[in-house]
Amino acid sequence: MGRTRRIYFETERTTITRTKGWVEIDLDYTQFYDSLGKTICTIDSMLAVKLLCWLFTQINESNMFTFNDLKIDEFNRWLKDNKSKVYNKRSVYVALKELITKKIVLKWSNGSYQLNPIFIWSDTIENRIKHLEQLGRYNEFELIEENVTRQ
Repeated sequence: MGRTRRIYFETERTTITRTKGWVEIDLDYTQFYDSLGKTICTIDSMLAVKLLCWLFTQINESNMFTFNDLKIDEFNRWLKDNKSKVYNKRSVYVALKELITKKIVLKWSNGSYQLNPIFIWSDTIENRIKHLEQLGRYNEFELIEENVTRQ
């Protein structure tokens, strides 16, 4: 066996990675209020929860949306794109009925609905308050009471 000698060495390697690019963010927003969380807990159907999530993407600035067989086809495409199972039309209408029963969705007329502004709003706080005052004045719906104050 030959003689050996141990020699100490130390190396350092620095790697700099610089990445530039764009991140696309959503400018649309919807405000959720505490009362929605309490009410969502009472929903029995997972399909109704999925439908509600999709409806968030369908509302205009007054929370209004249309709903019909064509919209169910769009909803099912959305589910499929998000790797979820799709549902038959009857099941989706039953889920919508559950959201109406829980007063999360307000039915204005055939095919015309609104997400209840007590729970959800897609415009400014000021417009929400005005809208709630208008609904209360016309007593269109027995809305679930919530203390809505100006901040």
